[in-house]
Amino acid sequence: MSKPARNWRIEKARRTKKGQVRVLRTGRGATRQAISLGVVTQAEGDRAKAQMNLEEAQGTAQRVISLHEANPEACIAYLLGGSGGGAVANSSGVRDLVTEALLH
Repeated sequence: MSKPARNWRIEKARRTKKGQVRVLRTGRGATRQAISLGVVTQAEGDRAKAQMNLEEAQGTAQRVISLHEANPEACIAYLLGGSGGGAVANSSGVRDLVTEALLH
């Protein structure tokens, strides 16, 4: 029997002059993991959370966590733009980096 998918949640980490820093979190104690999204809107944070929960349900969350460790900017672009790359990934020029990193 496989483990149930973890549920990712969005938290407000701190407020800066540029806006609200949001963080995706899952787990408790030793199993806690986090992905800082930086300053994003609530809608962007919700989109990133939905994408991460989808990755978790598909059993591919670890590849996104690994991408965040290797290239946080590319990971955030992927989460905000989803699997299609989205406007954020296209405008920041990291879509190819995301695709390459997620395939390896």
